[in-house]
Amino acid sequence: MDRKGLPLVQPGRCSAQGVEPDQAAKQFAVRPPSAVLISVYFRSSSKRADVTLWVRFRSLCLMIRLLLFAPCERALINQEDSSASLINVVTGVQAALPFPEDQPLPENAALPFRWYLLSIWRYDGEDIGRRFQQRVALVAPSGKELIAADLTFQAATAPPQVVRGITCFTTFPVAELGEHSARLFYRQSEDADWEEVASYPIDVLRGPVIDPSKPPEPAS
Repeated sequence: MDRKGLPLVQPGRCSAQGVEPDQAAKQFAVRPPSAVLISVYFRSSSKRADVTLWVRFRSLCLMIRLLLFAPCERALINQEDSSASLINVVTGVQAALPFPEDQPLPENAALPFRWYLLSIWRYDGEDIGRRFQQRVALVAPSGKELIAADLTFQAATAPPQVVRGITCFTTFPVAELGEHSARLFYRQSEDADWEEVASYPIDVLRGPVIDPSKPPEPAS
């Protein structure tokens, strides 16, 4: 124990199985968006070894964290103060299609609907200059990934320390009815695995059947 009552871990003995320091650091690492700063103290006769191990451990703790993820009909960024606005948050879609209810929907059935997925991330000073990647996807109730898009962004050097990802889709797949999910994934480099960090449910409901032989009614 140190003077603050915190346990001291010896290098090379970071677990009951005798895991090496680098392996122990990977086990302690916390992935975003719930990354937290964990203080770990190491007892060693070499002060230089302590510093080296601490730097390696800090490099594995990603400090960027997610503030917001939501689908909407429009996403606007104010040019003056860079504030973000969401217009008409999407919670569900009603599919009015020219197919009877007893007929299976085509695999490529989609509505001509423009919608956006907005993500807002906040990063710490240690992440300035680093590149990050995000991936957004719409997943059907069956688990099939319907549409997806990747985005790479870099932590800027000037405040505010916030980055925004805006992805626009021009159609909404409706081949399956039920609860879909918009999902957000994150990784720090191209050779890393994607980590799912957020999901948002979107219900797809069947609307009235459209008769293609009849002209559309004029808007009132």
